Amino acid sequence: MDRCESTVRRTSRNILCWLRSYRPHSSYSKPFKLVREQSSTRKYRLLFKRLLAFVLRAHRLKPDTRHKLAGIRLRGRLVYWLDEIWNESGWEVANSDNGKPDESTVRSPEGNDRTATNATEPFEDTGSETGDETEDEEKAEDDGAGGYDEDTDVGGHGYGISADEGADDRSLGVNSKRTSHERNTQEREDHEVNGDVAVSGGRIVERLLQLVFGLSIALCTESPIDGQPDSLALVYFSGILGFSRSLDGFLPARSFTPYLSGLIYIQRLLFLEFALPFQEYPLLGVRRRPRVEQSEQLELVRKRYMVIGSQSAFEEFIRTPARRILGWLESLRIPRRYEDWGGCSVCGHGWLPCQEVVLGHRGQTPAGGAGPDGYCQNKPVVRRMVAALCAHDGQVYGKVLTKVTLELDGVHLSSEEQARRWFQGRIRLPGGGGSGDYWVSNVVIVLDQLLLAFNWERREQQAPERAIDWLEPARWGDELEVEDWARSLDWLVGKCTFCAGRGYGVAHIGHTLRRCRRGGAGQVRRGIGEMLYEEGFLPPNGCPYCQLPRDLCSRWEKSEGGSWGQMAGGRCKYDESLLCDSFVGFYGSGVERYWMDVCESVEENLVGKGEEMMGCDDEAVAAWLVQPLAVAGVEGSEMLRQVSIWGSQGLDAFVEDKEETDQVMES
Repeated sequence: MDRCESTVRRTSRNILCWLRSYRPHSSYSKPFKLVREQSSTRKYRLLFKRLLAFVLRAHRLKPDTRHKLAGIRLRGRLVYWLDEIWNESGWEVANSDNGKPDESTVRSPEGNDRTATNATEPFEDTGSETGDETEDEEKAEDDGAGGYDEDTDVGGHGYGISADEGADDRSLGVNSKRTSHERNTQEREDHEVNGDVAVSGGRIVERLLQLVFGLSIALCTESPIDGQPDSLALVYFSGILGFSRSLDGFLPARSFTPYLSGLIYIQRLLFLEFALPFQEYPLLGVRRRPRVEQSEQLELVRKRYMVIGSQSAFEEFIRTPARRILGWLESLRIPRRYEDWGGCSVCGHGWLPCQEVVLGHRGQTPAGGAGPDGYCQNKPVVRRMVAALCAHDGQVYGKVLTKVTLELDGVHLSSEEQARRWFQGRIRLPGGGGSGDYWVSNVVIVLDQLLLAFNWERREQQAPERAIDWLEPARWGDELEVEDWARSLDWLVGKCTFCAGRGYGVAHIGHTLRRCRRGGAGQVRRGIGEMLYEEGFLPPNGCPYCQLPRDLCSRWEKSEGGSWGQMAGGRCKYDESLLCDSFVGFYGSGVERYWMDVCESVEENLVGKGEEMMGCDDEAVAAWLVQPLAVAGVEGSEMLRQVSIWGSQGLDAFVEDKEETDQVMES
């Protein structure tokens, strides 16, 4: 893990963005990062150790016992590396009093001294494995090391990328054709001849590390049997983690998810080390990363094991959220119907007739008993659609649903209690065709909102355009727009756009975003705030201090020749963070219309350039915000224009509210 983390630190941002993406043809907007807290590092490493201990213990069970009690099948490369590790003679040297390696000779990839932990005592040998061994394991025992190949990949043990996938001459397989016994004998002879215990111990530790790395990669790259994920040892292990401590139930989703996150995190580290190691692994035939074409090298591994559609343990874990959401939906207590026969809690009174509705209208009662969903065949379909849409594309639709629910109903779906209560609720819909109003489950509303978001992104449905008031003079692309910029900035001074965006009155927004106690202050260092302040997405023109046009900043003056110069002792008219904070507050307020306004503009900009919109993520938004524009000779930015639009709306509402207040006072 030390080596893997060192490799991450020496890897470019672009590579890490691709490493984090599970899409075949597009990278993620943010790079993969190491966890910051040391406690998280220890927790993930402990989880990884538990995995290694699990497969080692399974390997030491007699085959018939293992199949009978656990149903685990250890195949191919897994058995090879487990045998290599277990039969490694270096354990004797590493665990002996006079054979422990000199810690000063073992160095980390950075070159700093690292304490080499002593190898654990081997488990008691259970003897040779006999009995009803699986076909793969029997072949491995009969044929030696070569019998562990699972496919015809380039490399000794299936670690290479197959030739038809465009692999180069870089071998990713085991580089030695000697048997384990021959190599161990040679190690002992070298040790005796050299007589250098410290150096030999260092070589033994290095060899053991490579063996463990080989086992780790074998766990990550194992192929499922008949497409069944539970045939993978890593997936089987994750299922065990889902049991409660008392072993009489399963952990809730919020307790089980951290395990999956840890396994995904560890696998990303291992896959990067496998594809682009900073140092070579001769035992595995894995060479040090090339100086050029690193993206191509990563793609050979990533597209085979790390994207949606690849049959691997990693792909199974990133698809798990949909199944977890589906399981949660199935646990909800939603009645079959809210009224008498003829209705359904999901299908209403017939807009999508199900057997529950049909049988009710006919007055029939089937001989067989009703299931949990009654006689409705649509409820399972609705649940699956909701689960799939919520988990799709990094759960982007689920996040939209969370924002909408918070805005309209004041419900935090991140709270298990509130989410369950709201999903189990109902809403009354107006009846059509002369029929009366009827009740339906909130799950129907959820599906409706998710489909709207899905259709909007796929451009199957277009949002209606706003009506244009042709009598109002245009305030766009001329001096009037520049006036609106200054007017809006004056109004935004000393106000929290996070609270303003959420609809709080003037009396409740008289504080800056960074002093907001309703959640606004935290937006500065997350999401779009992180892109602006930490990733450096700032407008390239205007004042470099406040990011506003020099025409609106008192720090600058224009010479007779038309060039700008900084005034001696001059200071910005507005706070240096006013523009960015104003946008971050509106955009991060959780109100959908601000998000929609920006995404529409981002899409229009990309379409105008002939580019495809891959998603309205923070990086795409930030890249659009900093684009320069000139209006009536004044240099501004898309961010200023958008903030001005929102700020003008807030100012207009303030003026209307003030006029109403004045009228009340006069009366």
